[in-house]
Amino acid sequence: INFTVILRVQSYTDRYPVIHEFVKRLHKRYKEEGIEIPFPIRTIYLKQ
Repeated sequence: INFTVILRVQSYTDRYPVIHEFVKRLHKRYKEEGIEIPFPIRTIYLKQ
């Protein structure tokens, strides 16, 4: 699922703290709802 979120801030310097707080709250809510985000996993086998 892809989605776009538009956040408005008072000034440009507020941008990063607002994004950080949004991501923290989104992650917390996903965890509460039991939503897991799969991350790519790579297994590497080395010959000995």
